[in-house]
Amino acid sequence: MTPRTLILADTMNVGGAERVLIDLLRRVLPDQPVDLCFFRLNGPLTAELPHTMTAFSLYPPEGKSLAQRILYNTPLRHNYQQRRLRQILAGRKYHTVISWLEGPAAVMHSYLLDSFAHARHLTWVHTDMSDNHWTLPFFGSEHREHGFYRRVNRIVFVSGQARHGFPYSVDTPMEVIPNLIDRKRITDLSEQSAPIRHRRFTLLFLGRLETVKRPDRFVDTVAELTRRGYDVEGWVIGDGRMRGQVERQVEHLRLSGRIHMLGLQTNPYPTLAQADVLVLPSDAEGLPTVVSEALTLGVPVVATRCGGVEELLARGGGITTGLTASALADAVGSLIDDPKLRDTLKTQARHAGNISATTTAERLKSLLITQHEN
Repeated sequence: MTPRTLILADTMNVGGAERVLIDLLRRVLPDQPVDLCFFRLNGPLTAELPHTMTAFSLYPPEGKSLAQRILYNTPLRHNYQQRRLRQILAGRKYHTVISWLEGPAAVMHSYLLDSFAHARHLTWVHTDMSDNHWTLPFFGSEHREHGFYRRVNRIVFVSGQARHGFPYSVDTPMEVIPNLIDRKRITDLSEQSAPIRHRRFTLLFLGRLETVKRPDRFVDTVAELTRRGYDVEGWVIGDGRMRGQVERQVEHLRLSGRIHMLGLQTNPYPTLAQADVLVLPSDAEGLPTVVSEALTLGVPVVATRCGGVEELLARGGGITTGLTASALADAVGSLIDDPKLRDTLKTQARHAGNISATTTAERLKSLLITQHEN
């Protein structure tokens, strides 16, 4: 019998880690017996999960009940979650258990280290924790989180910077494997019709509207370029807790005719392919999937220096800047002023996007499948 794998994840909202998980399931594990367990099985990408795989949810997809919300704010939540998870997975056996993301998925994984003591335990880290240690509230303490990373069999980081920023000293084997990008799928999807028409030199923000992603800095960048006399507009794809704040900022800066809030798009690639430049204004990243996707489509990137951005742009295709709207505007302005530079970056982007996809797939197959057979 082929060994069975359990993958633990947070949700299936529209995000880079979630899209990469789908590519992993489709390209690396399509014929493998895999169960999926989510902290909460909801989000637009749920429909894209392979139908051959069984999916479970720790909490109901629609959210926690009143009693669960109250319990979640006490230390007793760990006891509840552990019992609930063991009930869901009772009687099942796994050769490999994987937490696909730090945070809630890793917390669920920590409950199963003893239940599946004979399994291989692998965990992925997608974030540079030195810049964004967002996971601590889920574990409740550094001691609990540190203990988890000490006990797993392997930690996989999506970038060298994420590995460098890991805050704990552990003897656990570690390696860096970049996110897998399905270039053909992205290219095919980009050929569908886009919901907006390109009119001016266009900057695109694509990501969650959350504090660490700094959509407000993107708006300030468009405002600064407009103030300098450039005829530009900005497209914002995504949703999140900062949406209302960003909309008020756009109105306050009188940019309603220049910044278009396009909301969530399960297929953002036709819009991305139309953009003149992808702007990544984040304070912290791991290995931003959206940058790899832009390179795949030959879209130049202007990004703040954070996480694995410089690793992705090491072969060209973009410009990295400091963490200010003024610095981002300087870089975008240089692309507007110099069409030859823009064309060079487009060529470099496609070349950079071609490299390493096959190698990454083979490394993942070796880690997740070949070692089963051995």
